Amino acid sequence: MAVFFNTYANLDKVDLKNYKPKLEELSVSDKWLIKTTDELIKRSIEHMNDYNLRDVTQDFEKFVDDVSNFYIRINRRRFWKSENSLDKKVAYYSLFYALRSVTSIMGPMIPFMTEYIYQTVIRKYDESHPESLFLNSYPTPSEYKIDEKILTETDNVREVITSALKLRNESNVKVRQPLQTLYLLDKVNLDAYEDIIKNELNIKNIEYLKDFSSLKEEYLTINFKTAGSILKGDVNMVKDLLSNITEFKEYVFLVKNNQEINIPGYDQKLVPEIFNLEAKEMANISIMENDNLKVALDLNITEELKKEGILREIIRNCQVFRKDVGFNVEDRILIHFTTDNDYINNIINEFKDIIESELLANIQDNQGISKEIIEDDFKLQVKLEKKL
Repeated sequence: MAVFFNTYANLDKVDLKNYKPKLEELSVSDKWLIKTTDELIKRSIEHMNDYNLRDVTQDFEKFVDDVSNFYIRINRRRFWKSENSLDKKVAYYSLFYALRSVTSIMGPMIPFMTEYIYQTVIRKYDESHPESLFLNSYPTPSEYKIDEKILTETDNVREVITSALKLRNESNVKVRQPLQTLYLLDKVNLDAYEDIIKNELNIKNIEYLKDFSSLKEEYLTINFKTAGSILKGDVNMVKDLLSNITEFKEYVFLVKNNQEINIPGYDQKLVPEIFNLEAKEMANISIMENDNLKVALDLNITEELKKEGILREIIRNCQVFRKDVGFNVEDRILIHFTTDNDYINNIINEFKDIIESELLANIQDNQGISKEIIEDDFKLQVKLEKKL
């Protein structure tokens, strides 16, 4: 938390002295962070009064994990933006409030580390604070009136994200590969969080359905209990013939309407009683269903989605490369790409502006350090140097 905040606040020369945004200026994730921090403060006061340092420490560990792996992750682009907008300053305030509070809470347990953070981060960006952490008052909850339901709603959002990421993983589809649609049941109202979900899952749309029946296709299997006495020795033959059928729509319709059917390879009519009606996910659809949540992903990768996925891989590799070389976050660079793959060259040319913006770069030849990037879909030689 402290390292991330200090890195970007130092670049932006943030001054948070006497600054407090209005409630309506806070994003939904800012409200969640402030409310979560307030709840941490309340619990820590109770635990301290009971001399229960163990629970204070456990709450602290969970809080830092939540802030680092949720709030910072979903808001990182707000800090990355080059312009110092109101939205960016509000994000700094929210993270600063959380960092300042947790530093004070943990002061009695880890005094040297918290004093260091207090001197190098807290007082650096708000010099109105006392000279030492231990001359400060114990934190109290903020004056913001934030509905507690935001905590439950955010838990639901995180569960949706976790479940959808699991579907991606099970289908071997990287998060950097954009997908078109996430499906949720319409009883789950997460409108205020849609941008967070889309960004975290790298999807274009969220669609709400009454149920997931439209994402499944029905088919027939043999009901061995009833089929044995009717088909006799033909049971396994009919079972095998059913397994060869790829389109069940007509047969399902007839069985649902209690009518006999004919299947290819069997010359007798078959009564509906010998079949089970089953359902499975449609092609390119992956579904996760449990008692609390149902989510589904459209895994079909169009040509446009494929190109965008490759673009993200190129940018990610170049970001890692510039970091490994030792460039600072704010350094502007020159970058040059070489490949004999026309498809990759076309992607670089088509998305030139995005690449330059994401990497703080100008695409042009240079005499810098070279590296070969090898991915499943492409091989690319990259050369970069710091722009003077």
